[in-house]
Amino acid sequence: MYTCMPAVLTMGILFAVLAFKFSAAYFSYAIAAFVFFLFWDMVKNHSIKILEFPWKKFSLILSGILLFYGALLLSSLIQGNRGGFLVGLDYFWSVSPLVIVFLVFFNACRADEGVKWGLLIGSMLDCATGIMQWYMKPGMRITSMHSHTNEFGTILAMTIPFIVYYLVKEENKFFRFVEGCVLCMQIFCLYQTGSRGSVASLAAGSVLAVVVLIFAFRKNFSVKKWIALFVTVGIFAAVCLGGIYVIHEERIGMDKAGGERFMMIESSLRMWEDHKIAGIGLNRWKDNYYGEYRPEKAVEENLAMAHNMPIHFLATAGLIGFAGYAAFFLFVFAGLYKEVKRSKDFYFMMALLTVYFGFFIHGLVDATFVNKVSCRIFFALLGYGIMAETTGIMHRAGADEEQAARL
Repeated sequence: MYTCMPAVLTMGILFAVLAFKFSAAYFSYAIAAFVFFLFWDMVKNHSIKILEFPWKKFSLILSGILLFYGALLLSSLIQGNRGGFLVGLDYFWSVSPLVIVFLVFFNACRADEGVKWGLLIGSMLDCATGIMQWYMKPGMRITSMHSHTNEFGTILAMTIPFIVYYLVKEENKFFRFVEGCVLCMQIFCLYQTGSRGSVASLAAGSVLAVVVLIFAFRKNFSVKKWIALFVTVGIFAAVCLGGIYVIHEERIGMDKAGGERFMMIESSLRMWEDHKIAGIGLNRWKDNYYGEYRPEKAVEENLAMAHNMPIHFLATAGLIGFAGYAAFFLFVFAGLYKEVKRSKDFYFMMALLTVYFGFFIHGLVDATFVNKVSCRIFFALLGYGIMAETTGIMHRAGADEEQAARL
């Protein structure tokens, strides 16, 4: 394993693009940078190293991914739904950042600096755009470069845990100042998005992460340290709940109650009752919601999904899709818990688990897997968390090479 500038640049471009969104074309540029890196590595080492990647070592996580997306594609095949099958393939493409991170870190484990600065730069640009919107139109729910406030909030909720981690571990005072500024911008923007689901997912995700880590590290920490950690996380969760309450009180009308979310869930369940095994089709929820299954009191237009991912996949892919969805989170959690048990960096694992649990919780009230923007950065961060631990090069003081050697 070694440090190389092409790997750092590849990761920097990928995470900056994912954190800021830019446009769909820019993700293609990240793919091009990855292809260039593979070619450079092949020429340098006179071998195709990616063929040596130990996929079996990550069998639990990869099995969860394949079971979920395989279930979505299978449901479309059973329906004979070509359009739904193409939608399933489009969803599956969102996993590509995980594969990119896996292979770059395997070839050059010291690419983590690229991830760090990619996240910082991307988040800074994203928040600067959002703050500009707020300045120009005070009181408006900001979106930055994203299509919706909730999408912006989702990205912030997933990147904040790692920015906090970098801030805690940073030794350089200037860089710590930069990271602190980015974190303050993120917190401000998260509030200004008015996304209750994003704030709730961040708070609940951090609490669940601490619970899992307490169980995993119960023999390594004193009672006083656990109490201090619980108090810190409890205060953070209380602040988040206060923010949610303030945001909630600022809403009016149906928006205060979450729009048509309850009607969407009720309608989706009726869709499932009529199509129990394979669902109505990944590409047919909108047509059915505004057609045969439209609630009498529905008034919102252009709703494209149920705003609850388990229910959405139950309606669109039936019991097959729902089982795949459940398998994904169970298998991925099992794989992450293995990494937690052998980890030497408590706070890095907390950031990773916060993202994992937060993504699941946010999916109970909004779009996650069906939103390519949030899904791509989730898989990128998942891949980063796993490979940073596996290669033993996490950002920690006094990081040793024993872990990398024994792997």
